[in-house]
Amino acid sequence: FHFCSRTNAFFASARKGDGRAHSSKRVSMSPVTELRSPEIRELQQLLQSREHLCVSVSAWSVGMHIEHAALAIVRVLDALAKSEPPAPPSRFSLPRFVVMLTGVIPRGRAKAPESTAPAESASLESLEALIRDADQRLLSAQELNSESWMKHPVFGPLKRDAALRFIRIHTRHHLRIIQSILRHSGDSSA
Repeated sequence: FHFCSRTNAFFASARKGDGRAHSSKRVSMSPVTELRSPEIRELQQLLQSREHLCVSVSAWSVGMHIEHAALAIVRVLDALAKSEPPAPPSRFSLPRFVVMLTGVIPRGRAKAPESTAPAESASLESLEALIRDADQRLLSAQELNSESWMKHPVFGPLKRDAALRFIRIHTRHHLRIIQSILRHSGDSSA
């Protein structure tokens, strides 16, 4: 893992005197040109930094944020595809209203559902496959019935268009966290 300076200071005593050199291997990747969503393309471009971690920003590494964001897309679109319209009646939800109005999810307020919780470490290949899957599902999302819906654990029922807006807001939320991790870790690509 590549750690930010604050995390490095925290772990320095644990590594001190072990005599091993800590390398920072970078994996060269070819761009995936078939990705069409700008957020999905950005997730893919950040894969090279997947091992960066800055615990003062987030307990998750960049790779874990990428995996979670892509899993959320896949799970939301699965739920939309499997739903049977009409959606159940929706009650007013202040969190939904604020997030959908502002396009911002406050940091540290919610816990990821188990179905979208990232693994401690995922291979580059599995993350690339997950990103391609999310992109393909997004491409076909507009073909879903506009009355299809999914049940969000905090927001309640969301119809297709609201669910797609939520996906974009959620992905951007994690992209901002990733950029903060990279800024604090000294990565020049941030």
